[in-house]
Amino acid sequence: MTRIQSKPTKTFENNWREVDFHIDIEGNLTDTHIQTALTQLNMIANKVQEIGTPEVPWFPTRIEDFDFIGKRTLGEGDGIQESDHPSFRDPVYRERRNFISQLAFDYRISDAKIPDVEYTATEKKVWQYCYDKLKPLL
Repeated sequence: MTRIQSKPTKTFENNWREVDFHIDIEGNLTDTHIQTALTQLNMIANKVQEIGTPEVPWFPTRIEDFDFIGKRTLGEGDGIQESDHPSFRDPVYRERRNFISQLAFDYRISDAKIPDVEYTATEKKVWQYCYDKLKPLL
C-alpha cells in the first residue's frame, strides 16, 4: 500500500456516517497477495471498487499532435444539463454552437490563421451583460 485516504461520505445509514477509503497499491491486481487483500476487504467493507491504474495512452511529441487534442464538445451528461444551461434545448443556439465548434475542430496548427468568428450583436450584448458578473467569480 502506497497511500490511504479517508473521508466521510455525504450519506447516513442507520444514523451512522460512513467513511470512504481510497487506497493506492503498488502491484498488479492479479497478484495473489493483492487478491487476498481484496477478498478480506470485501468481507468487512460495504463496497469495494477496483479502479485500476490511470494510464496516459498518448502524449504529444510533435506540434502537429495538438491537432488531435480536445476535439469534442460537452453534451448532456458530460457536465452540461438543461437545468444549468438554459439554452441547452434551443435549436437556434445549438446550431450556432455547432457552427463555432466546427470552426475549432477544423483548425489545424499548420493553418496560416486562426479562424475568426463574427459574433452577432445579441451575442456581444450577452457577454457585455455577463462578463462583469462572471469575472469576480473566476
